[in-house]
Amino acid sequence: MRIGICFFMESNLGGAATQANDMVTMARRLGHEACLLRFTTRSKGRGLYNLLGSVTKLPSHDLLYAPGLKFSSERILLSKSTIDKVLDFLNTFNLLIFVGVCPHITREFSEEDFLKLYSPLYTGTTPCKVLFFTDPFWQRLYPFANDIVEYVDRIDAFAEAYKRDIVDSGLCDNVDICNFGSVMAFNISKFVVNVNTSDRLSRFVWPHQWRSWKNPATMIRMAPSLLYHTLAYSDGIEYHKIRRDMWEEYRVAIRRDHVKEEDLNPEGNVEVFGVVSQESLLEVVRTSRWMIDLTGMSGRTGKPIDKFVGNYQCVNIECMMLGCVNFKYENTVAPYSQIPRDCVISMPLVADPIELSKFINKNTGISRYKEVANRAREWSLSKFNPEKVFKEMYIDPFTK
Repeated sequence: MRIGICFFMESNLGGAATQANDMVTMARRLGHEACLLRFTTRSKGRGLYNLLGSVTKLPSHDLLYAPGLKFSSERILLSKSTIDKVLDFLNTFNLLIFVGVCPHITREFSEEDFLKLYSPLYTGTTPCKVLFFTDPFWQRLYPFANDIVEYVDRIDAFAEAYKRDIVDSGLCDNVDICNFGSVMAFNISKFVVNVNTSDRLSRFVWPHQWRSWKNPATMIRMAPSLLYHTLAYSDGIEYHKIRRDMWEEYRVAIRRDHVKEEDLNPEGNVEVFGVVSQESLLEVVRTSRWMIDLTGMSGRTGKPIDKFVGNYQCVNIECMMLGCVNFKYENTVAPYSQIPRDCVISMPLVADPIELSKFINKNTGISRYKEVANRAREWSLSKFNPEKVFKEMYIDPFTK
C-alpha cells in the first residue's frame, strides 16, 4: 500500500508528532510505501515541498522530534493556489491516516481557513481515511471539523479521555482505542533496559510540555521538598509565565536553567534543559527511576479536572517501556483508563505541593520501584507493541 501520515504543523501536539513519524517508520518496516505529510498554511520558512512536479514523488519524511516541536522535514503548503494540486497528490495514496484532525483554533486559524484549505483534505480525496485523535478538546479547539466525520472510515483515539470527548459530543459512537506506542522506546527496551541494575539513578524526570494543565507550577513548588533531583525538559508558555510571575519560587527551586544558561541556586533541586532530541530524552528516562505526571488535577483550584480523567500520553508509555516508573494521579489509571494501577505509583487527588512531595518521598523505595517497573514494562511492551498494533489497526483492515 501507499500510505500517507498527515500531520498539521500548527497543532502543538508533541506526542502526536512522535507518533506520526513512528507510523511512517512502521509502515515502511512492514513493507509499504509511506511518508509524513506535514501540512501548513505558512508560506515563509525553508523546507516547503514543491508539488509543481510529479505528484507521485514522496516528500522527505525525516522528522527530528523534540519536545517543543522542532522539525527538519519538508512541509506541504496549503493555499488557494496549491489546494487542487495537493488533492491530486493525496489521491495517489491508498490510505491516509490523519494524526490530529486539523490545527486548533488560534488567532491565525479561522473557520474560513478550515473550509477552504483543510476540509477538502477529507471531502475532496478518495483514499481510505482514518482519524487518529490525540487531544481531549475536540469541541473546544476543533469545532470546525465536526462535518468531516462522515468522510472518514474510522476514528481512533489514543486514550480514554480523548475517546470520551468525541463520544460525548455526539459526533460518533464508535471510537476505537489505538495503542500505538513509541517505536524508539520499544526498540531500546528490548536490548538495553534492566530495572535491577545499580546504574539506574534515583532521580525524577519531568518530560512534559509546560502547559497549565500539566501543572509545571506545582512541580516547581514541590521540587525543593523532594528527596531527589528533578530533570525538567521541553518548553511552553508556562515556562515563561512561571519565570515572570513566580520568579522567587523558581529561583529557589532551580539549580541551573540550561535554556537561559543561568546558575540560580547551588542548593536547588531542579535542572531545566528545555528542548532536546528524542534520543537524548529517552536516554535520561532509561537511566532514571521515576517520572512525575501531574495531569488530572488543577493546581489552581485543587480539584480534579474532568477533561483529564483517564488521560495518558505517549511519554507515559515510553517511561513504562524503559523502566522509569510513573507517579500518576489515581483518576488517570484503572478504572478510568486501561493503565493498570499496579503499573504506576498512583497518587491521591491532592494538589498541595507539600502533601504531594510527602507522598512521593514515601514511595521511592527501591523494592517498590523494581516491583512496579517490572510490571509496567511487561504490560506496556505487550499492549503497545508498535509493529503488532500498526498491522492490526492500519494494514489488515485495508488490505483484505
